[in-house]
Amino acid sequence: MWKKKRAFFPYRDTDDDRPTYPVESLTHNQIRDALAAWCRAWPLGRVGRQRLLAHAAWHISYTRNHNAAAKTGHRKRTLKKLRKRGIDLARIRTCVGSDFAL
Repeated sequence: MWKKKRAFFPYRDTDDDRPTYPVESLTHNQIRDALAAWCRAWPLGRVGRQRLLAHAAWHISYTRNHNAAAKTGHRKRTLKKLRKRGIDLARIRTCVGSDFAL
């Protein structure tokens, strides 16, 4: 059905079902995708269910990896733009963690 794709998460023992990341860090879309795959896989046999859920896990791990790379790239690009405009983030005052009132 689907081509075998390389996973973005490390390979582990088949008995190891611990997530490689905190479950709390999943986005709503990733949870929706996992539940949708689980509902689609429910009536299938063991092999079909395993393939469908493996594909969903690959897709979620791909999305997590892509989002992390985009976040890093966006941060680097934004910092570069700010430096180009002469804005030094280390010298900007903040009210976080202080008694400074707005």
